[in-house]
Amino acid sequence: MKIYIILLAFILLNIFLEVSFSYLIISRVKINTRKLSFFLCFISILIIGLMRSEYLGVDVANYRNYFLKFYPSKDITFFLLNFKYDIGYVLLNKFVRLFTSNFRIFENIVFCISFCIFSYIIYKKSSYPALSFLVYIGLGFLGTNLCILRQSIACSICFLGFDFLKRNKKLFYFLLIFLAISFHKTAIFFILSYVITDTNYKKIMLIKKNILILIAILGSMYVIPHLYKFYSNDYSNTSVSGNGYNLLLFYITVSFILSIIIDQKNVRDEIKDYEGSFGSIYLQIGALSFSLFARVTRYFELIYTMSVPNIIYRSKYSRFYAFVFSIIFSILYIYGLIKDGCQIVPYVFFFM
Repeated sequence: MKIYIILLAFILLNIFLEVSFSYLIISRVKINTRKLSFFLCFISILIIGLMRSEYLGVDVANYRNYFLKFYPSKDITFFLLNFKYDIGYVLLNKFVRLFTSNFRIFENIVFCISFCIFSYIIYKKSSYPALSFLVYIGLGFLGTNLCILRQSIACSICFLGFDFLKRNKKLFYFLLIFLAISFHKTAIFFILSYVITDTNYKKIMLIKKNILILIAILGSMYVIPHLYKFYSNDYSNTSVSGNGYNLLLFYITVSFILSIIIDQKNVRDEIKDYEGSFGSIYLQIGALSFSLFARVTRYFELIYTMSVPNIIYRSKYSRFYAFVFSIIFSILYIYGLIKDGCQIVPYVFFFM
């Protein structure tokens, strides 16, 4: 677990750097701390991802078997005619197999795609990149990107799509959602982000929020239980069993703190991030009775990597809130490592 703790300490150091100073002057060279902290955190996580053993993580054996044996054994028509397969992910497998049959290389390609798409948005839009990366690892996305290959790509594509939605480029938003669906069908639920954020009027948002919470509660009680028969083999319940209420409480707590900051300062540019991340609450209510929804919340969780740092940045007490959220997500990160739902502890290098 040492490498993960070192990563946490390194990211916390960069948070202190970017929150405390706008620039560093070293030998008369003026260095932007925001760009420096992004680069250092990005490289450190990238190295961890690329240097890992190909067998590290949950369900990796299945991905390996499909890459080496199953996908090459069938032609593309077979997958097009079978709805159960994610055609985008199949095509990626087949494309990589044109050049190599080394599964470790394929793993690294997938990791680079998912992590670099996410990092690109953080670089362009996050006011505190290191804090964004802390939220990212605190919510367990490091483990997701290391071994939950299909959904990791789908999450990052949806995250990119949400950026287009915020800029009112709806065509690109929907195209990217459909692309994400081709990698993991649960990405279809991310269309809810359009419904959640499609207004700029505070009173209407509040009414809509209450209606969506009511729908989520009623759906969780009377509709979702009947869906078990369709997803009885879903393995995501192993990572949330017995913890659904705690996770819901966590989302509510984070959203409540962010709402306090928003009320203190008029941060209209960050409202869509705040409302978008609220999707985690709606779907986690559903996850209390149906474990599939624990996967779906992942798409909305990723938005916290933008809403938390950017709302904090606009606050008069940005340093204080940065400290508070650093503690919260550091504790969550360590708890996730101890629980190890993705089975990435201990970390194993590829040459060991």
